[in-house]
Amino acid sequence: MTNAIAKTLKRLDESLEFDHSCMSEQHNSVLILLQREELTAKELGHILAQYSLLPATIVEFLAIGASQLKGWPEVRGELERNMREELGSRTDGLSHYEILNAALLGELGLDVTDARALDCTSEFLNLVRGGLLGESPAFIAGGLYALEASAIPELTIVACLINEYARLTELPNGPIDLSPLRSLKRDINHDEKGNDKYSLNSFFASHLLDFEVGHRNGLAAAVQKYVKTEDIERFEAGFEYVLDAMDRWWQALARRDSEAGLFNTYELAEDELALRG
Repeated sequence: MTNAIAKTLKRLDESLEFDHSCMSEQHNSVLILLQREELTAKELGHILAQYSLLPATIVEFLAIGASQLKGWPEVRGELERNMREELGSRTDGLSHYEILNAALLGELGLDVTDARALDCTSEFLNLVRGGLLGESPAFIAGGLYALEASAIPELTIVACLINEYARLTELPNGPIDLSPLRSLKRDINHDEKGNDKYSLNSFFASHLLDFEVGHRNGLAAAVQKYVKTEDIERFEAGFEYVLDAMDRWWQALARRDSEAGLFNTYELAEDELALRG
C-alpha cells in the first residue's frame, strides 16, 4: 500500500507542477499582466493584500483538518505541529502572518493588515473551508496536502509579485533574492543582504527552504499510514479540488474587478493562450 500512495503523491506533485496555471511563473495570470505592463502599483498592492488573507486563514484550515482527522493520530499530530510553527513556535512567538505583514509594511510601505476580502477571495476560502468540513477523511487529507505542497510554488510566485511591486513603486532594489531560492542553495541562517531574520528576504528563504518543505514532507509521510487503496481516488479528488479553486481565485484576481466572483467566466486572451501553448 505504501508504494501505491507514494505513486499517488508523485502523480499529484506532477499535477501541481504542470496542470495548474496559478503555480507557474510562466502562466500565472497576475504575472502575465505584469509582463505586459498592464498592472499599476496600486492594483498589485490590492492583489497582494488579497493573497495575505490565505496565510491569515491557514491556521484555521489546519485546525479544521486536525479536528476532522482525529482518527488519524499521526496526521493530526503533524497538522498540530505545523499550526504551532505558523503561530510562532520557531519565530520568537511571532506568527508567520504577522511577520509577513510587518515586513511588507516596513520594507515596501504596503499595509495589508486590514485587507477586506473581495468576493472571489471569500468564495475561495469558503470553498476550501467547506471541503475540509464536509467531506471524507481521504478527501480532507488530499485537500490539506494540496495546501502544504502548493505553498512552495505559491510563495515563489508571491516573491516575484513583491519584487515587481518594489519596481513599480521605484524602490531601489527588489527585497527578495530569488535566484538562490529557485536553486535551493541559499543558507537560511545567513542573510547576505544584511537584513534582520524577519526581513522579506529571510522570510521567503526560511519558508521555501525550511518550513514549507518540512510541512509538505511531514504530511506526506503521515498520510501514507492511513490512506488505503480504496481511498486514493478521494484523496486525489481533495487535492485537485483545492488546486482548481486556487486557479480560479488567481484568475479572478487578475481580472482586477473589485467584486470579481470566483465562478464568473474568465476568458483567456489569445496571447495568454499562446504563452501556454
